[in-house]
Amino acid sequence: MKVSINTWVYGAKAPIEEVFKNLNAFGYKGVEIPGSDKEVNWDAETRQKVKNLAKKYDIEFATVCADTGLLNPALKRNINSQNPQERKDAIAHSKKGIDLAKDIGAPIVVLCVGKTEPGQTEEMALSLAVESYKELVPYAEKKNIVIAIESFPDRWAGHYSNLVKLCKKVNSPYVKGLIDTGHELVMNVPLDKAVKILGKEYLAHVHIDNNNGVIDDHRALNDGKLTPEDFKKFIDALEEIGYEGWYSFELNGKDLDRDPDKVVKDSKEVLDKII
Repeated sequence: MKVSINTWVYGAKAPIEEVFKNLNAFGYKGVEIPGSDKEVNWDAETRQKVKNLAKKYDIEFATVCADTGLLNPALKRNINSQNPQERKDAIAHSKKGIDLAKDIGAPIVVLCVGKTEPGQTEEMALSLAVESYKELVPYAEKKNIVIAIESFPDRWAGHYSNLVKLCKKVNSPYVKGLIDTGHELVMNVPLDKAVKILGKEYLAHVHIDNNNGVIDDHRALNDGKLTPEDFKKFIDALEEIGYEGWYSFELNGKDLDRDPDKVVKDSKEVLDKII
């Protein structure tokens, strides 16, 4: 089992070397790099520095999580927007995320579906998303980077059957889905059900986190409604379909006023006991 974690847990201002050093000490072998405007615009020197630090601390890059407006709606980047400019900007940012993934050696870029807009039906959102992702496919294929689409409980593709529908319509091995355990909890979906819906064919990556069942705030594995038994069922389901990717923690530490080291350590200990 390959275990990684998103560096978001330490906050945006944490020195990258300090983050890698801590993660290595806690036994993590991989990291997810956020793909905000800051990271996707790193110059060549910074990208090489980050690669060198990862090598120094025996860390692999699992993904780049390119933010297409999720964390900052004011950016007006929406992959399924009815506004052509917003879709264009989302696609442009996604390509920057793909470039960053290629440059640092991450095999996957995580992209998010957009919110359903006023007056927009689910089918309209699906159609525009398919159009956008089809435009990204040749670029991702050229760079040999798989797109893992992440949806959210409040979005049109929240249910994983819609995510499968999207992947089927795009019809490319470079476009697959992502499962987030916290999202499943908020939607009251058993952790193993989404695995069965996506299956090996359409599952590229997983995010593991916990919450109170209402607010998707990405807590440590021992800080929420999900139990070790729930996570065990999830892992068993993944193994049953032959999932070979990263088991990646996407945890909120700094922004919840929690000690990031404790969040990182506690979550790893929960997983270690399960496996």
